[in-house]
Amino acid sequence: MHIHDIKPHDGAESTDVHVYRPGDVTEDMLHEIAALRLRVWQPYVDKSSNAHRRTLEDWIDAVDHKAYHLTIMDLDDPTKIAGAARLSLHDSLEDIPEPSIPKNFPDWQPDLPYAFFGRLVVEPHDRHHGFAHRLDARRSELAKELGAKMALMLAAPWRQASLEKIGCETIGTIAAEDLGYIDEVGVFLFKRLL
Repeated sequence: MHIHDIKPHDGAESTDVHVYRPGDVTEDMLHEIAALRLRVWQPYVDKSSNAHRRTLEDWIDAVDHKAYHLTIMDLDDPTKIAGAARLSLHDSLEDIPEPSIPKNFPDWQPDLPYAFFGRLVVEPHDRHHGFAHRLDARRSELAKELGAKMALMLAAPWRQASLEKIGCETIGTIAAEDLGYIDEVGVFLFKRLL
């Protein structure tokens, strides 16, 4: 079912990154990923004046059914997903999963085709083991393998420095009211893949 497994570098725990093609993600797996998103992100959404995502189904969207999904299993329970990320491929900026990007950066155009990195989430008790870094690194490799010329992402401000360390460049920020789901700015970044 998964197309690639890689061993972690940097001496971290020996957990593999698993990549699933569009269509290979079962509904059960998608619900497990959505449950992880809900557990981890709901406290931030609950504090938001824009809070509207309250159920498991609120954390699954149309992009999930046509995207690649990457997972890392829990260190203590290898039957549970501890980290997940999504990669979708696009031929125009208009079909980007985050509509606030073209609204806020109308003159900026990506190299086509591009990959959009979204929905990276890691269980709090599995953080500080390099999971987010390995998911980001593997998404970059996969996007390049799939022919994307550029990767775009919208990240929380606290992730900006780590993304810049792996070659991402910051384009700008998007105000919380334009994002509509948390009371925090989003940082729009890109990475050239060629």
